[in-house]
Amino acid sequence: MIWACKMNIISNCCAGAYYYRDYLKSQYQNPFIWNIISSYDIYNLIKNYDHIDFTNYEMIKYDKYFKTGLNGVVESQYHYVVGLNIDNTFNVFYPHNYYDPKIKTPVIDNACCWYYRNFEYTVDNYEKRVRRMLLSKEPPIYLILTQNQLNYTEEISTRILSDFINDQIIMITSYKSLQKLATTKHRIILTENINISPQDVLKRCNLVI
Repeated sequence: MIWACKMNIISNCCAGAYYYRDYLKSQYQNPFIWNIISSYDIYNLIKNYDHIDFTNYEMIKYDKYFKTGLNGVVESQYHYVVGLNIDNTFNVFYPHNYYDPKIKTPVIDNACCWYYRNFEYTVDNYEKRVRRMLLSKEPPIYLILTQNQLNYTEEISTRILSDFINDQIIMITSYKSLQKLATTKHRIILTENINISPQDVLKRCNLVI
């Protein structure tokens, strides 16, 4: 049985989706599900969260934003992954929504969907989940994995924690220096290897929110 959890867990990667699905066994409470958000974009999201119009968005292409490197995206999908620019403030991409010109009805397997209109599937899910988030009015809990592929350097991760002292942030990281930034608002979880599947990271950390 899937029930609605009130927590608004916003993650920079798939960790949030895995946590809702596998641990809370809940509906997804926001549109940041099976997504990737770069360090630059998560910074802008946190900074401007209370003032963002989440219903104002524009579709963008992954290959126009990430000019070099796949950054975790399947090579065959590099030119087809779509994302959204939200209120001219930050970008979010959905690399699990695969383009396949032969599949006319969405085929879903685990975290992935194959569809010839993957952009449409992305927008439909975004709109459905953003309504849920806006209706709940729950404050966000940011779940951030400091993975290299999206430029979560030690310096940038430190800046996120230092600049947003009043925001609820759970940061799972291999940067030991971040431990000193733990507060009642900031929970720092150390793990030896952060650059693996977010699902495996959660299992290793035995995360409870």
